[in-house]
Amino acid sequence: MARSTAESDTLEPEGAVRLYLTWLEDPQQLVDRTKIETLQAEYDTSKDPIERLRLLGQLERARVADASQLEADFVRLAGSWAADNDVPGSAFRILGVADEVLAAAGLDSGGRSRRSRSARAAGRARRAKAVSTETLRAWMLERSGPFTVADVTGAAGGSPMTAKKALDELIDVGQVERLGPVDDWRGRGRAPTAYQVVAHARQD
Repeated sequence: MARSTAESDTLEPEGAVRLYLTWLEDPQQLVDRTKIETLQAEYDTSKDPIERLRLLGQLERARVADASQLEADFVRLAGSWAADNDVPGSAFRILGVADEVLAAAGLDSGGRSRRSRSARAAGRARRAKAVSTETLRAWMLERSGPFTVADVTGAAGGSPMTAKKALDELIDVGQVERLGPVDDWRGRGRAPTAYQVVAHARQD
């Protein structure tokens, strides 16, 4: 669900929080299905191989919500919304927001936005080496047992956003399956979702 820079600039804090939490719950809720149907119809009727190739590229991008902009808007606006509504960072964590995203947004457990910490966290994030979805997919396909998004980012690097995008791509092609919440979870907040590589897709 891509938005223009102008749309992001006019986005209200509550809208940014709502969109990001919706993406965490189910990324497919933010996919523009009308656009996908239009592109698919154009692809089905096109006879030109180059045009069909171009449409396939657009279809692939349209089937995945643009999480990078959603996370950027959340980091930029969630602190002010939390302060206005007296919502602590721990509440966001229960709904699945990763600690590093909370830190970048400047949220502490008391719900106040600490701008200086947010700026430092954002600076660290900008300086961090980017990890491609291809690298993360390769790491996942080598796993022989269940893993979580935190396992992926902890071992292979990257952000939770990039890891979830890579996971969604592998799930869409039937190479990874969702197992549900981690059994016997003893950490804070809601148990994370466990995933596992489908046997036939595992790399040797």
